[in-house]
Amino acid sequence: MDANGRGVVEWVRLSLAAAATAGVLAVLITGGRLPLFAHGIPPEAFYKTLVGHVTFSLVVWLLGCSTAVALHLSCLRPPTSGLRLAALGFGCLLAGLALPGRPVVVDYLPFVASPLYWAGYLFLAFGVLLALAPLARAACPETPRWGARCLALAYGATLLGAVVGLLRVGGDHPQAALWGAGHALQFVYVTALALAWHALAEAGWRIAPTHRSPVRTAYALSGLLAFLPSLLYLAPDPSGMPDWSLKNAALGLGLSVPTLVHLWVLVQRIRSAPPAARWPS
Repeated sequence: MDANGRGVVEWVRLSLAAAATAGVLAVLITGGRLPLFAHGIPPEAFYKTLVGHVTFSLVVWLLGCSTAVALHLSCLRPPTSGLRLAALGFGCLLAGLALPGRPVVVDYLPFVASPLYWAGYLFLAFGVLLALAPLARAACPETPRWGARCLALAYGATLLGAVVGLLRVGGDHPQAALWGAGHALQFVYVTALALAWHALAEAGWRIAPTHRSPVRTAYALSGLLAFLPSLLYLAPDPSGMPDWSLKNAALGLGLSVPTLVHLWVLVQRIRSAPPAARWPS
């Protein structure tokens, strides 16, 4: 196994550990809702478990998988420092659930109000940044590498959304402060999903890698549209952003456009595959 393969496997292992952690926390949450145990569990403990479940499932697991997909298709050697930082963040987040701290349940990026939990998020964020940063400097003539580069761009928009949101709104409105980063993160996940779709279609139906411009355009749209949440913070009063129904709908539409383009191209590619490849015996 080459250096790229070993690095990708390590990111997959981190993601699987996060998925297993989220699964255990989900069982605890379910148990906490049962009549037999519900009255004996303090509300703070229940909501800390809920925060941990969302963090490890919708952030650590999905972000780790997205990083692994991008690194695999870029064929670049990922720096080990990024993985170490992400693993350190994993440990801080887990420890933050066990130590004192008030759970704050917000969309996309819930947290425990403690320095250790925030440190876990920061370590994870910088670890992924170190892993994806080489993609921004690499020449990407092939479509999969171009898609991986656009995923890195969307991740940069996520970090920008977090910084701008916290600066413009502050900690008094965490729902609004983290709203932009949470929305931008969805573009990272959709890009990773599209990369995986195309890779699986090429492997499963023996389809040649695509170089069609609609696919490259869809990847570029995902990367560029991820900056929209940051721009919305320029509004006079961004503290009410989570309640802006029209802007939420617009971002949802923006997320669906590149997704539908990928699906349309995938259907055409699979239909054009040889019958023996499409329907293996």
